[in-house]
Formats: sequence, structure tokens, C-alpha cells
Amino acid sequence: MNVTLRQLSGFACVARLGSFSAAATEMSVTPSALSVLIRELESATKLRLFDRSTRSVALSPAGREFLPHALQVLQDLETARRCAVDLQQQRSGTIRIATTQMLFWAALPPLLNSFRQAHPGIGVLPVDVPVDGVLDAIDVGRADIAIFAERRPRTDLRVRHLMDTSMHLVCDRASSLSRKKSVKWSDICHEPIIFIGTDTKVRIQASLGWEYEFPQAYEVTVGTTALGMVSAGMGSAVILGTVEPIVSSLGHITVPIVDPVVKRRIMLYANSRGSNLSSVQLFSDFAESYFKRPPPGTLRNQNAPEPDEGAGAHEFLEARSGVEPD
Repeated sequence: MNVTLRQLSGFACVARLGSFSAAATEMSVTPSALSVLIRELESATKLRLFDRSTRSVALSPAGREFLPHALQVLQDLETARRCAVDLQQQRSGTIRIATTQMLFWAALPPLLNSFRQAHPGIGVLPVDVPVDGVLDAIDVGRADIAIFAERRPRTDLRVRHLMDTSMHLVCDRASSLSRKKSVKWSDICHEPIIFIGTDTKVRIQASLGWEYEFPQAYEVTVGTTALGMVSAGMGSAVILGTVEPIVSSLGHITVPIVDPVVKRRIMLYANSRGSNLSSVQLFSDFAESYFKRPPPGTLRNQNAPEPDEGAGAHEFLEARSGVEPD
């Protein structure tokens, strides 16, 4: 059966208007050309679709049964056309974003909500992974974007700098460290310390010039595990300052770690291959701009210099989330 969309459109138009001449005018063809289309459709389907007379045209019994199927085909075609237009104009699709539980919890919901309001046709699907598997989620095809602390350069990924943050310590309330305004690395290096990620301790040691050993260190891959260990009195956890407001809101005591202040860059890693690169690019641009803007309800002094890129990340997120700083 060789049925064309043009034939189905002509059939549906004649059925709706009840007139070959009116349907021909709407389709910008001659009545004789439209009659040819209908005869070709009847020949292809081996059905008489209309009962014709010199004064009227009406659907035959077979035509009445065939019409809903023809309309469904035309509707599906229109849906596909709109989808293609939306994709070309970056208004639809789904972006999968991998990050850690705690970073998603602290930083992403306000960003995703703002993006959804600006681009309601693009869905965002969080991919919850352990610390050590964030970038792997892109490699194995589970995610299009990863938001995470900076790692070694990746030439196969497009990388954006979102913000800077420093390290904080999560303490049990019974710990003497919880009563300090800040702690030094030398204060905690011999304490039971929980690091989130199997390479976090090594990275911090390298940042500190390999001066500290941390002989009582634990290494876990999920942030909530670290918080549970702190609550159980097993030690104190090193966290990114970005998530400090959320951790504090749960009742944990957090203090900044200084002397020296160890900085971490929060990066957006985007897949450079795939079928939805336009949506990924759109979200990447939006996220980079979002973290450069002042929080809602604040006005940047136009005479003041631009703030350092991403500096004061946890203060920024406190203002966005409504959590008051200590």
C-alpha cells in the first residue's frame, strides 16, 4: 500500500468540510487535482471512502472507519514536526546531570528551578552517584553533564568553572573542635578524620605540601555516610564549603579550616558528543551565568568591582537558599 501524507490530508480536509471545492480552496489546489488525490487513496486502500452525488459528498461507511486512523497519522506527524522545531530552537529534550548527593542537595535545586522556569520544555534528570563515579557517569553514557570539584583536565569534555569554595570541618557537638571559630590543619591532622572520596585525602595532602599524614583517616564515597559517622562520634568530616549551609541546617557543627585555606574549584563537565548537544550547551551557559549573578533580592553595586569568580561560594548559597550564616 502506497499511501502519501498529501492524500491523507486531502481526505481529512474533504471529510471535515463536506465539499471538494471548499477543501481544494483551503489546500490551494484545484478541485480536479484534489479528486485525483482521493482516487489515488481509494485505489491504494481498495476502499470507497466517499459517497458522491452531483450535489453532495459524504463519508462512506468505510470512510467513517478509516477517518480516525488517518487523523491519528496526521496528528503524529504534527507532533513530530513540533518536536523537531523545539529541538532546533533548544526548547525541549532531557539533560542528565551527575553530581554527588551533598552537592546536589546544596547547590543544584535553585539552579534547576531557575533553568526550568526559563526553559520549561527542557527536562533535567539528576543522576545520583558516589563521589568517585561522577565523571564516570558521562563516560558510560549515564549523564550528559557532571558538576563536581575540579579533576585532571579532560580533552574529551567541555569544562566550565562555576565557583570556588574552601574546606570546612563537620564536628560532633561533643568534640572540642566544635567550639572553635576555625581550625588549622595542624589541629586536626592527628584526629580521626573522614574524607569523602578515595582520592580526597591525597589531593588535600598534595595541596598542603605533603606536610600532614592523617594517620586516623577514613575514606568513604557517599557524603551521608560521612555525616552518619560524625553523628556516631567516629570522627570529624572534611567537606566542601559549598555544602556547609545545608550541613549546618541539619544540626551539625561546621567550622572553616584555615592555615592554609585549601581552595577547590567547582566545575561543570559537559559531554562533547551526543544527540542533545544544543540543550547541553544551553544549560552550561545558563549555569555559568547563574553562579555569576547576585542572589535574588540583592543589588550589585555598579561602582564596585566584579566579585572574584565564584569566591565565597557558601555565602552565595546561603543567600540563595535563605540559610543565615553563622
